[in-house]
This record gives sequence, structure tokens and C-alpha cells, in this order.
Amino acid sequence: MNGGDPVVGPREGALRITLAGWTVVLEVEEAALASPLQRVFGAFLAPEAVAAEARLVMRTPSSPGAPPAVQELPRLEPGDSGTLRVEGAGYSAVLSPDRSRADVIGWGRYPVENLIKVMLASALASAAGC
Repeated sequence: MNGGDPVVGPREGALRITLAGWTVVLEVEEAALASPLQRVFGAFLAPEAVAAEARLVMRTPSSPGAPPAVQELPRLEPGDSGTLRVEGAGYSAVLSPDRSRADVIGWGRYPVENLIKVMLASALASAAGC
């Protein structure tokens, strides 16, 4: 996360989705990833007027690469000050202590899907849902 938090406010063209009454803004640096995410989450698109409870920012690694052919379950590791580090094949992420913000470095849609699952599960658990 940039100094602890992603840049304030969603970027233009960010994808806003609602799952189980929980809305997250997805921002991806790699333009080629926006289209697959739009297809995957198309049924869950939320209008701009819906306030987002969470934000996920995905950046591409500094060295070129491709998503791994075989995916694995993510490894979760508590970090400093209550953050949560999520590591998987080809990606790394840090979630804020309240799990409402995630900064991901990786390739492909799999990291986005994994982080959304972790963030949504946390939101549902804190609201006595699930």
C-alpha cells in the first residue's frame, strides 16, 4: 500500500461491483485485465451512486511475466499493525487492518478473485453474516 493506503478515490474506469450487499471498487493498472474482469463480474456491476465499502488496487509487477499455469490456494500471514499479507503463485497483496483496502501486485484475474473472497469473508464475518 502506498504509505499505508492506496491512492484516495477510485480511478476513472474503475469497476464497481456489489456482492451480498457489499460493494468494492476494483482498479487495475493493466488495461488488458479490465475486460476479463468486466465479463467475470458483469452480473454484479454497481452504479456509481452506490457507496463502496472496499477498494482493491491491482498493479503489475516491475518485471514482465505471465500468470502461472497452475494456481494454488493463497497463503495468509498476519502483518504489522493488523495488516494481512496474502501470497499466491504469481502475486502478493497486503490488506489493511480492517480488510477494506487491498494493494495487489500480480498478473491475471485469479489474484483479484482471491482477494475479493478474503475481503468479502471478512466483511460478512464482521457483520455477523456468513
